Amino acid sequence: MIAIPQCLDFADARLTKDICEFYLRMLEIKNREIYLHSQQVANYSASTAAKLGLPASEVSQIKTAALLHDIGQLSVPNIILAKLPFLSTREQSIYKRHCIARASMLENIPGFDTISDIIRAHHEKWDGTGYPKRLKGQNIPIRARIVAVANYYDRNPKPSIGKKLTPTLSSSCRIRPVWILSRQ
Repeated sequence: MIAIPQCLDFADARLTKDICEFYLRMLEIKNREIYLHSQQVANYSASTAAKLGLPASEVSQIKTAALLHDIGQLSVPNIILAKLPFLSTREQSIYKRHCIARASMLENIPGFDTISDIIRAHHEKWDGTGYPKRLKGQNIPIRARIVAVANYYDRNPKPSIGKKLTPTLSSSCRIRPVWILSRQ
């Protein structure tokens, strides 16, 4: 896991780090699973950004934004978080507001202006069906796309240990393999 101080790289130092640590502590108190998920997303995002050859300062911003990407869930009632992903239309609209809430929590704090756009847009989708602004394609900042992919990767079930992945041909019989979970 990633340690909090290791992840927070701000030039104007201590106050910003204290604010960030406060939000992360609040998230840990509210829901430890979301807190651990945020750390994993920060790890995946930083690795991806570094692999893409982005400058160290951008990798740091992406890493910090990924760590804070779910702090807006502090504003979502626990009953709704417990029901995920089985939400009513009304509950979905409440849940989707967490993107705006998290960006609003950080927008006027010095040092966070560079990561607010990442946090706000990490639920946008390439086809324009995401939220909160329904951005499409190249209009989604690359840094937000990195966090979105890391978030998706960590949220979706991974094969459990002891089960074996087996390659099979797709139905169109092209060379591209499709991985399926085989039962032993």
